Amino acid sequence: MKNPDLGMDNPAQGLPSALHIVVAGKVRRVGFRRFAKQSADRLGLTGWVRNRRQGEVEIQAVGEKRLLEAFLARIREGPKSAIIQEISVHWLEADQPYRHFRIRWFG
Repeated sequence: MKNPDLGMDNPAQGLPSALHIVVAGKVRRVGFRRFAKQSADRLGLTGWVRNRRQGEVEIQAVGEKRLLEAFLARIREGPKSAIIQEISVHWLEADQPYRHFRIRWFG
């Protein structure tokens, strides 16, 4: 089955970088996923955000490195009601771009 998140229209135009982020702390019931999506949409990034069963928020974002750096700065701030205790950040090579940035269910 084809994954609807993956952009398959023109793989040769793949985006250069990807970020995998896990945010821990008071990050649930504070609008963190919506905040991440709005931030990604403003920057033109693609990927996803979801709650993890352990209580963290997990993010995969794809785009130009300078835009990902701006996104990461926003994620480090978080929404006003969030209390971020720890952030894990891994830079990756973008193997396949996503069509858009979306909020997913639990992972």
